[in-house]
Amino acid sequence: MVGPLDILLVVLMLGLGLIGWRSGLIHESATLVGFAVGLFVAGHYYSRFAPWFLDWAGNQTMADLTAFVAVLIGTWIAVLIGGVFLREVLRGLHLGWLDNLGGMVLGVIKALFMAEIIVLVLMATPGEGARNAVQQSFIGRQLALLGPEVVRLVPAVLRYWKPL
Repeated sequence: MVGPLDILLVVLMLGLGLIGWRSGLIHESATLVGFAVGLFVAGHYYSRFAPWFLDWAGNQTMADLTAFVAVLIGTWIAVLIGGVFLREVLRGLHLGWLDNLGGMVLGVIKALFMAEIIVLVLMATPGEGARNAVQQSFIGRQLALLGPEVVRLVPAVLRYWKPL
């Protein structure tokens, strides 16, 4: 049976697939990789930059936070700029279509991850209304079956999982 949740999840997948097609694999990957690398770099090096922000921030905690965010954003932007150059090289080699196709696939994969999170939240929501929406959804039921495996990766607040 196809329910309203199925329609929502299909629209999400189509939407992110289309955005991925337009953005391309290089840009989509650079966005994700840039954020991950930015978190790593910021986590290790923010303390070296915090003194630069101390006068502006007013205290050490705010200086640390500001430095962390600045390093994260700076690293992310640097990776995005590298992605722009790489994408132009692919276009020059007439492989832009491959970049677009890869972006679409990655967009759909991102949508599936988001859909899984939506189902996890619905299953953890008190009351039976949200749970019934998942049970009436073909896609929702399939994603709910993955729930016990995925729930180990999420914060404890979402671990109020009741399997179907």
